[in-house]
Amino acid sequence: MKSIYACLFTGGLVKVGIAADVDKRVKSHVTAVAASGGSLMHVKRWESDNAQQAERRIIEWCTKAAKERRLSEWFVGLDFDELCVACQRICSESKPEQTHIQMVAERVVSHFGTQTRVAHALGYRDLRNVAPWTTGKRWFPPKQCVLLEQKSKGALPRQVLRPHDYAEHWPELA
Repeated sequence: MKSIYACLFTGGLVKVGIAADVDKRVKSHVTAVAASGGSLMHVKRWESDNAQQAERRIIEWCTKAAKERRLSEWFVGLDFDELCVACQRICSESKPEQTHIQMVAERVVSHFGTQTRVAHALGYRDLRNVAPWTTGKRWFPPKQCVLLEQKSKGALPRQVLRPHDYAEHWPELA
């Protein structure tokens, strides 16, 4: 299982990320920051059943709260304690969605019969192309949702396939 982590370095530099081996990953960040004279002050980590989604939401939170964003996961001007509270909340909120995403995946596979048939309906020959979607590890991408709705003759509407953000992708359905 992957974990979410946040590192606070001297000068207020913050790194957030996801890793299977947080200690190893943090060590690489410490080495990189030390090259410019910085050092590690604090590290926090959280477990999440859906770490990728949690990481995305944490990065969105940091982008809004930070004074400056450096690269994709590095920030300056964050209150580290507030970040830790946000990370805890986001990681705990990610758990129910994992269950829901699995139900959506099961519904799609059930409709088509097998994961392989889902792959073929989406134009793929190999199951590996769709496995993250059909096993509930990731949401079906918007483009694939449109195809699934068409191929299922409306039995799998986009609103069901992406209930958390369908209005962002298809405002006409909101």
